[in-house]
Amino acid sequence: MYTGKAFAISLVTSFIVSVIICSVFLLVLPRSGGLPFSFGGGGKVEVPAVANMPVEEARLVLQNKGFLMMELEEKKDPNVPVGSIVSQDPLPGFKLDKGALVKVVVSAGGPEVIIPNLEGIPQGQARLQLESINLVVGTISREMHGSISKDAVISTDPPAGTRAPAGTVVNIKISSGESLVTVPSVFKASPGRARSKLERLGLKVSTRYTTNIEYEFGIVVGQDPRSGTKVRKGSTVKIIVNSEAR
Repeated sequence: MYTGKAFAISLVTSFIVSVIICSVFLLVLPRSGGLPFSFGGGGKVEVPAVANMPVEEARLVLQNKGFLMMELEEKKDPNVPVGSIVSQDPLPGFKLDKGALVKVVVSAGGPEVIIPNLEGIPQGQARLQLESINLVVGTISREMHGSISKDAVISTDPPAGTRAPAGTVVNIKISSGESLVTVPSVFKASPGRARSKLERLGLKVSTRYTTNIEYEFGIVVGQDPRSGTKVRKGSTVKIIVNSEAR
């Protein structure tokens, strides 16, 4: 009988201790923010990697996974472009409930540098020059240019001479070659109409006069360069106007 009572007392005691432990665990768990790590399942989602992404791109990536993003601070880092993510917490691969907060640190770049003057420098050389002072080459656009040779730099944004943190993104405008136009024919046009036609194409006009009784007066009887010639924008076309002898 004594043994049976001892067993019963032991069983009741174990049950009470188990209840107390479970109660304490349930009280502490909500305050601690849940389990310190996830064992998978339960609707949890894996945190994506956003390091080195621009802030808005990182925010969008996290939102698409159901997370919120909080910028903790800016930190100088010459190896990460200004405005991009230096680090994140939790790390990629960690599993969280949807709606959880992912904290990030944003790059403020490194020490200030001066944007160099790259006008006329070939694109590849310009890239090397920017990267050598920890600047990041951004968008490269192209446009025709009358004096800067093909594949050379026209301008940068920020412009040359600007002070900017290392890691700043510099956009480059590159020449796609000289802007050539075809000289139109202005033969027998009035001087005013000839000038208007040429200037609309970005050409300059100079006028010389001659007297030729074979043509009526007040019209263009010659031009140089002749029609069909390809010239740079800004080139001068000479028109010869027939006029009465003075």
